[in-house]
Amino acid sequence: MFKRRFLCSLLVLGVVLPTWAGEEKIDPRLQKLCRKMARQARAGSAVPFSAQSTRRARVNDAGFVQVYVKLAKIDAAALGLLRDHGFQVEIVNRDLGVVQGRLPFNQVENLSE
Repeated sequence: MFKRRFLCSLLVLGVVLPTWAGEEKIDPRLQKLCRKMARQARAGSAVPFSAQSTRRARVNDAGFVQVYVKLAKIDAAALGLLRDHGFQVEIVNRDLGVVQGRLPFNQVENLSE
């Protein structure tokens, strides 16, 4: 319900991705980063997740990735459902329909479905 009504795209690097039929909702660079972090977690690496940060993608030691979520409609219900996925809201821009925040890397795919 939420995912079809509210979520348009997950993006990184400030790039809004198109969400027409057949288009990807997640920036491929964000997908690649999350897969790399998942491999790191499975391997039990002692390297902190924040080591995956780049100039364009910010990651903290807890494994939260800074993302921008493009929503068709920003309201309390949409923000509540983002938070239900572990999303930590930082900035809400209602004019652009974008919410900036941090999301656990292992929730990126779940949120976009």
